[in-house]
Amino acid sequence: MEIKGKITKFVDLSGKNKEGKDYQKFQYVIEEQGVEHPNSVVVTTFGEKVPKINVGGTGVASINLKVSEFNGKVYNNLDMWKWKGDEAF
Repeated sequence: MEIKGKITKFVDLSGKNKEGKDYQKFQYVIEEQGVEHPNSVVVTTFGEKVPKINVGGTGVASINLKVSEFNGKVYNNLDMWKWKGDEAF
């Protein structure tokens, strides 16, 4: 699935795992572009799949939709695996 939009917020969730190894995890809020009533969505990148993107950057995000369950609750995950920058517009 692809979302065409603009990065409006960035959150760095990087840290260390239980073994003390560093990992990269970023969250981005993407506001849709090119639609009459734009919506926003939060997507996550994990590892070095997608480089860090600046707030204000526009492009097309390729995402995977996943569902997970924890303690009887169901959660949606939107994982961004590719970002095609400004040249996509």
